[in-house]
Amino acid sequence: MWFKVDGAPIRDAASAQYGVRWIEKLTAMAEASPGWRSEQEWSEVRYQFLQARGVYERLRAEAGGSTP
Repeated sequence: MWFKVDGAPIRDAASAQYGVRWIEKLTAMAEASPGWRSEQEWSEVRYQFLQARGVYERLRAEAGGSTP
């Protein structure tokens, strides 16, 4: 479900930054985990984290928030 106000999507820089911070925490936790079956598996997961971070950074930029 997507919400719009006056035809424009709702964006909140603080909420997007919260998402970025969570992706950073999850990445650090995953990186510290010894349970990866291979470097390829970890590489694929890391790529997904990078993609997710990019989504939140884009949302933050759309909301007028700056990149720290």
